[in-house]
Parts: sequence; structure tokens; C-alpha cells
Amino acid sequence: MKLLDGKVAIVTGAARGIGEGVAIKFAEQGAHVAFTYVSDGSKEKAAALEAKLQGMGVKAKAYAATK
Repeated sequence: MKLLDGKVAIVTGAARGIGEGVAIKFAEQGAHVAFTYVSDGSKEKAAALEAKLQGMGVKAKAYAATK
């Protein structure tokens, strides 16, 4: 059993950098992850991260944050 099995994590700005690393660590511990990204340029990175997290066996969903 992983530390965060069955929990849900929300990470802001997770399409790259520290936020991406945090999202991955949450998933490694079994948490389902919802995360945001800001720019249209990050859309492809967010989609790739979403697929990566799902491949780790957790639910994951990327949301575009708009101003």
C-alpha cells in the first residue's frame, strides 16, 4: 500500500518544472492528480504529463487555467 492510495492531489502549474515533479511524486505514492497549466504553449506538455500519470496507474486530468 502506498502512502497516498485513494487520495486526490491538486497541483497548480504542473505542466513543467517543480509542479510537474510534484505531480509525479504524488502519483508515485498512489494519489490521483488534477493539475492546471496556464499557457496554450504548455498544452502539449500537459497532455503528455496526463498520459504519463495515467500510465503510472492513477487517474489524472489536466485543466487549462485562464485569466
